Amino acid sequence: MGKTSLLERMVTGECDEKPKMMIGVNFKHQEIEQVGSRFKILYYDVGGNDHITKYYPFIQEMSLLLFVFKVDSSSSLDFIQKVLDKVPLNNSPKILVGNKIDLVNQREISTETAEKFAVKHNMKYIETSAKDGSNINKLNTLILDLLI
Repeated sequence: MGKTSLLERMVTGECDEKPKMMIGVNFKHQEIEQVGSRFKILYYDVGGNDHITKYYPFIQEMSLLLFVFKVDSSSSLDFIQKVLDKVPLNNSPKILVGNKIDLVNQREISTETAEKFAVKHNMKYIETSAKDGSNINKLNTLILDLLI
């Protein structure tokens, strides 16, 4: 249950127990109503691999950036650091999302470590679970709050 599963949970409220490996970019959209207004959000799910560099110009145009890592894998946060070191980002709001918090006994990255990382990079921080839906509504609300 990684980035693509998290996005699926955010948009549909459901999560595929056996997600397929994503190659390239996956697109999803979501319509949300808040304070009497409807918002349509388009998500671009860029695979977390070293080929991400070809998407850098595209990333520059985003209104908000989500950086998702797995709390059970220290290398996933290291990868985000590598991306941040390579990519000149715009001034859009950024959210660091620690996913897989349901894997309590396998956790490698503490909440405190992730929060410090987020503060260092001027990001909001939230922890979620695509598998059990923990904090998905809070994440959706945070996204809207930062976009409005």
